[in-house]
Amino acid sequence: MLKQATIYFKLGGHYLDRGDLDPAINAFTRVIELEPDNARAYDRRGIAYGRKYYYDEAIRDFDQAIRIDPTYAGAYNNRGLSYYKLSRFAEALADYDRAIELSSDIGVFYANRGLAHHHRGEFDRAIADYSRAIELDPVAAEAYAYRGETYAQMGKYREALADFDRALDLDPGNIDAFASRTVIMGLSNQEETMKNPPEWHEGSVDAEKEHIRLFWKENTSPLALVAPAGKGSFVVQFLPVPQSLAGEKDAAVRGVRKELDFYLVGKGEKDPWAYARYHCGTAANLYSDVHWGRFPGKKAA
Repeated sequence: MLKQATIYFKLGGHYLDRGDLDPAINAFTRVIELEPDNARAYDRRGIAYGRKYYYDEAIRDFDQAIRIDPTYAGAYNNRGLSYYKLSRFAEALADYDRAIELSSDIGVFYANRGLAHHHRGEFDRAIADYSRAIELDPVAAEAYAYRGETYAQMGKYREALADFDRALDLDPGNIDAFASRTVIMGLSNQEETMKNPPEWHEGSVDAEKEHIRLFWKENTSPLALVAPAGKGSFVVQFLPVPQSLAGEKDAAVRGVRKELDFYLVGKGEKDPWAYARYHCGTAANLYSDVHWGRFPGKKAA
């Protein structure tokens, strides 16, 4: 027959798993009353207090668990987490170090220590800890997400995106990873654009190949042809302004140049040519004074 303390301990664990924190605390308190030297009961009650944001109470319980069993690695880790939540990072790191000394094969200990290093600006140490956590537990979605956050802080957007992708593969419901990935996608696109800004220059366009023609208002004669000329570069061929636009020549040329600058350069698109092709079919293009029309070019026989 199960001891009364064991029954209350199992009941407390059940409540804790369900997120019923007050009943969990009551159950573990009952275990402690029955078995004052039950280190696991103090540890579990400390976890419940921590989830209620009662970090001081949690720390006191973890202190008791460690006093009863100085080799209890989990209690050091959990106390470190409470210190971390209170922004007491040095104390958190000391506890994580001790937890790892006692049990060096538990990935979450390294992941938690990595968080403390991250918030102290020790990014290389944080990356090392997250990587070790992943080695020990390759399906730990949180470790990938944490490492992604640190890579992002370091400006290593490609590595960050790879980690966020992996975190979402393992845990599609990881909202933090999804939100961070969305932000980093924007930042990485801006970074790439700043490193390799798109540009256009005047030259000859092969009308037999894919290109875009720019027209002024309802005039059917194009004023310019534009085509890609390599990564981030475009060639623009300006055509003679037809006699029918003689009175609007300056305005038409300025309008075409303005749109070339905006859609090929100013918008900062990662793939400006793909966006220019898309723009050809938009309402914005239809109602603009400058109309973009895509010509796919002649297919080879």
